[in-house]
Amino acid sequence: MSNIERINLIQQDVYIVYLEDVNHDQVASDVKLYSKIIDQECPEYGWISRGFVQYEDLIVPRTPEISNLETCILKTMKQITGKSYCIDDIWAVELEKNQSVISHSHHSNLHAHPEEYYSIAYYPSVPQGSAELIFTSNWCNIMESTRSVTPKKGLLVIFNSYLKHMTARHKIDEPRWVISMNLSPVEPNKEPNADWSVYWNRPTVDYPKSVKE
Repeated sequence: MSNIERINLIQQDVYIVYLEDVNHDQVASDVKLYSKIIDQECPEYGWISRGFVQYEDLIVPRTPEISNLETCILKTMKQITGKSYCIDDIWAVELEKNQSVISHSHHSNLHAHPEEYYSIAYYPSVPQGSAELIFTSNWCNIMESTRSVTPKKGLLVIFNSYLKHMTARHKIDEPRWVISMNLSPVEPNKEPNADWSVYWNRPTVDYPKSVKE
């Protein structure tokens, strides 16, 4: 029998971390008490679009413990990637009974190298039986791999922004809170993601050979 070598071309990593240096109860309290709904006037933020189906994204307040949370997340990103990151967007979602989040990604056309950009889901407060976070990977337009993460209090989930994700339906009475962020590298790779320069040096022929019909 001939030797068979297998090369895996598709790999999607999701990082799951428990944040030990954050007061999760304080974060949950700050979000519940001081977050602003989309309908409220927020001149310092400008226009903010509506969230996905049946619920509104919440504008996260700036408090000492939420600032500590942001610092801990950026430190974790540095540990995982070896690069410095900044927070582009931050918002919260209160998922109530029978609500869910449809499949979506946070990919942007501005991401020249999508593998450099990340999003997170952090759970400051999670009731027993809360809806799972589900990731899907597609290829060939037909094949799909699905993995789920069970939310827990203090859990931080880090994933590439281009990954599609959603939640199962939240089937319990107590709401589930999550804080989400989009992260970008402080020094992004600005090189073209495909080098087409070989096609630019086109030969110019002023007097091509005539072809007889």
